[in-house]
Amino acid sequence: MPYRSRLNTLTESHRLIDLAINEKMKDPNFDELRVNEMKKQKLIYKDEIRRLERLQYEHDSETVNFGDDR
Repeated sequence: MPYRSRLNTLTESHRLIDLAINEKMKDPNFDELRVNEMKKQKLIYKDEIRRLERLQYEHDSETVNFGDDR
């Protein structure tokens, strides 16, 4: 299940970067540029997660035709 493994990795990365963003924003002197870069990366993870979920859904939804034309 290559999709599942990659999906798990991306989901965990998304969770960790979200925690890091929240932690950085607690500091009143946080680096806004760095936080914005992290938010962009978080969106990249989210987009990739959605893409893989869609591919997995399409794969799971495929019907198998064995050539049985009854």
